[in-house]
Amino acid sequence: MNLVQKEYNLIKEGKGSKAHFLKLAKMNFPKHIGTTNTFDQVVTILTGKSLLSEGIGGYVDLQPNTTQSWFNIFEAEVKAEMKEITESVAQRLLDYQWPGNVRELRNAMERAVTLSEGTKLRIEDLPDSIRNYQSRTMVIASDKPEELRSLEEVEKRYILHVLDTVDGNRTVASKILGLDRKTLYRKLIRYEQTDSQ
Repeated sequence: MNLVQKEYNLIKEGKGSKAHFLKLAKMNFPKHIGTTNTFDQVVTILTGKSLLSEGIGGYVDLQPNTTQSWFNIFEAEVKAEMKEITESVAQRLLDYQWPGNVRELRNAMERAVTLSEGTKLRIEDLPDSIRNYQSRTMVIASDKPEELRSLEEVEKRYILHVLDTVDGNRTVASKILGLDRKTLYRKLIRYEQTDSQ
């Protein structure tokens, strides 16, 4: 998540500064913003160009096991085809980060409803991006063996989390991780090769 998005999220929580947001937005997206000076205009421009996400928390009650809440954002014709959402589908929908905002959720659910057979939505009905999504959040101290991960997987996710937090700055990430930059680079290449297989 970029700094502009983080500041915007803080503003929505009542903790951020619009002036700081505008400064960050102008530094990070000067060609998109130009001379625009108002908070609302900058938000409109950046969300329109998919550079800023409104988030879905304010639009949809993403509580599992409440089928109605998942369909509240849909058109009447999709609501007419409402199906039961299995617990595994609900969990995938909750875990997914929704970079495309409400529009992506709507499209995913419309597709799932259209492709599903029977009265329940299954994981197979979801788009690949959601079906294959791997959350960077993981439970380390679990009593359930199926939730435990290998040390290599924990290391990979932590390294990727640190990189994401420092906006991809490998020098800063290597210092935080206590790794030589070359070692970090080799690990990232190995992760890319593993993910592409």
